[in-house]
Amino acid sequence: MVEVVPEKSPRFTLNNGTTMPVLGLGTFQMTENTKELIKSAILVHGYRHIDTAKIYGNEAEVGEAIAECVAAGVPREEIYVTTKLWHDDYHDVEAACRESLRKLKLDYIDLYLVHWMRPCINWESPNWDITSPPHHVIW
Repeated sequence: MVEVVPEKSPRFTLNNGTTMPVLGLGTFQMTENTKELIKSAILVHGYRHIDTAKIYGNEAEVGEAIAECVAAGVPREEIYVTTKLWHDDYHDVEAACRESLRKLKLDYIDLYLVHWMRPCINWESPNWDITSPPHHVIW
């Protein structure tokens, strides 16, 4: 296996002082060999940012891959993990986040985004009632 030097994975410094790797591995539509692909991305190719989401249906496999990379010697602090809140979880953001943490086998997520921030609308109602909480509540 090729050892990846962390300096070769450049990072941006965010407003709060944390750093985020410039390049990230997106896992959208990654349904086969997910764990092996992610492990290779981290251990062989030097990726340090992994992007997933509840709706992708692969958070558990992503979590297994990250756990194996950490066990192989990559510090958890070097791996930046992004996941996302899906529309059907707008009413209980904390529970959704905790479920993602459980599936990812992590104590923390580095970046938790609202996936496709938009109101949920009841198109069958005469006034197209918004059924989700206001955006500021979700945020």
